Amino acid sequence: MLTSANSPRAIRTTLIFLHEVFCAYVRVISEQTHTIPMFSRYFTWK
Repeated sequence: MLTSANSPRAIRTTLIFLHEVFCAYVRVISEQTHTIPMFSRYFTWK
């Protein structure tokens, strides 16, 4: 993956993966704390 890191497909795949992880992280945090409903509303556009 490091060898093809400059290809658009690898970059897009990495961004999608990071986005999925970030959304899951925000979802867990918001469920745990309930102090950031704005974040959960903003990131559930998917």
